[in-house]
Amino acid sequence: MTTTPHPPISLTAFWERPVVARDGDEVALLLRIDARERPGARADRAPVDLAFALDRSGSMAGEKIRLVKEAVAVALGQLDVRD
Repeated sequence: MTTTPHPPISLTAFWERPVVARDGDEVALLLRIDARERPGARADRAPVDLAFALDRSGSMAGEKIRLVKEAVAVALGQLDVRD
């Protein structure tokens, strides 16, 4: 196995709360995926088509929906006229 000092993608998981009940309790898991720019990567990338589906149900109220909206705004900020 080869390891790189700075992997191009990192994944971090955050549980909504530290304990999940054995009897089928529901809990949310937030995944954060960071893609780093690779040295020597081509600036002329292919255009992308992208769609977002946002859950507006009551369970997403407050901080959860705020974080989703922030993530979408960050993603949209990475697009340009080719996309």
